Amino acid sequence: MITLVNLIKFGCRQIFINNSKSWYTLVRLLLFCFTLYLASCRCSTEYIPKAEFSPDSTIHATAHMWQGQYEYLSIDIEIKRTDSLFVKDITVFPTINDKEFFPVFEHYEMYSYYFEKDGKYKGGPYWTIFSNKVFDQLPSYNRRTNFGDHFVKFTAFFQSQRQIDFEEFSAKIIVTLIDQSGHEFQCLRIFNFQGERYCRFSPH
Repeated sequence: MITLVNLIKFGCRQIFINNSKSWYTLVRLLLFCFTLYLASCRCSTEYIPKAEFSPDSTIHATAHMWQGQYEYLSIDIEIKRTDSLFVKDITVFPTINDKEFFPVFEHYEMYSYYFEKDGKYKGGPYWTIFSNKVFDQLPSYNRRTNFGDHFVKFTAFFQSQRQIDFEEFSAKIIVTLIDQSGHEFQCLRIFNFQGERYCRFSPH
């Protein structure tokens, strides 16, 4: 595998072979290595959530940034209760203090499964990922809060062609639930996310 160290060694050998063009060769080599590094660098950020004080701890959230064709940021949301209620809507309002730029909302995703009594995953309508730009268009038959062995994770995805390099941001998350009597009520929680950007060299 070609590495930056091997490329530099090759450049040094070329300098000794053709001394008259040594500096020119070295400069070209360094520029090439720097360009290769930028093109092959992949960064990610794992954000640690710090929820503001709230008597209601129904909503739990984490966030993650990674790079692919574009730059992506996801906010994973779990709604934990002692009963299983229908989730009518989830709205995420992200904010950032020192910059106006924030990635554009892309779509919602719902991932769900539950366990059998022996601890194995059960199939059927669960163990499935659904995605849609409109939350209300996600399947309703398992769009519920976490309860017992049932697990449902909702994710709001954001996307950007610009670099997502901020390490702090906040998000206000509002969840609208419907109880057994058909009454609607909302849960609100504000999260302050903090993380450290990590970059690595990748051959891809």
